[in-house]
Amino acid sequence: YQYSRGYGTAPLSRAFASASSQFLSYGAAILSYPSTISVWFNVATLGTYYLVCSGNSTTNADYFAINIDGSGFVRLSASVTGTGAAADAITTTTFTTNTWNHAIGVLASATNRFALLNGGGISNVSINNTTPAGLDLFAVGVLNRLSPTGYTDGLIADVAIWNVALSATEYGLLDTIVEFNGVLGYTPPFVVRPDALVGYWPLFGNGSPELDQSGNVRNLVLNNAPTKGASKPSIVYPPNLSWASGS
Repeated sequence: YQYSRGYGTAPLSRAFASASSQFLSYGAAILSYPSTISVWFNVATLGTYYLVCSGNSTTNADYFAINIDGSGFVRLSASVTGTGAAADAITTTTFTTNTWNHAIGVLASATNRFALLNGGGISNVSINNTTPAGLDLFAVGVLNRLSPTGYTDGLIADVAIWNVALSATEYGLLDTIVEFNGVLGYTPPFVVRPDALVGYWPLFGNGSPELDQSGNVRNLVLNNAPTKGASKPSIVYPPNLSWASGS
């Protein structure tokens, strides 16, 4: 399967089993203020699953994270000791199980954070003044910290991080259907503010590590053997890319 040919049904995502504590990791924080997170997910059942995070290896209190909860909402968290849920920005709409959904989290500043789901359902703008400290971990599929929790049970794909707060026009592109050579799909992350893209992991589901396609070489280590996903969100890629998977 050649990525430059656009969307296909070949396995091009990562499948995580919470019972096996599977996740992907990188040994530095990556997330800070400002940042924008984009991630696609597909889960069969409702639960508290952490999709992307930066945590602190010496405490459970300090972290940035985007997760889904047992009621079907997307939450963007900035946590320090004593903040609890007051620091969460929560979407006003819920996701559908057994289909691909797209979550965006914008960490604009210590007093300005919000989340979106499938291009809408924009959350409250969290104004709790919160700046996590000592972050030294980055992970996909878990809240990675002193005592990891919230392992994802399902599929994750196309994780991207920018070191800016994308504008509404910019993050709106990620939920815009485009056509290339007759192929319809969503805009790929690397064409949105490429100057600020600090990590991009399509999650091919092949090999280890999962490669960072942003050019920053923040490759993700596989922990406890997450497997290939059986499907992938419909994202269009132009033909000049040389990435390949499954070859």
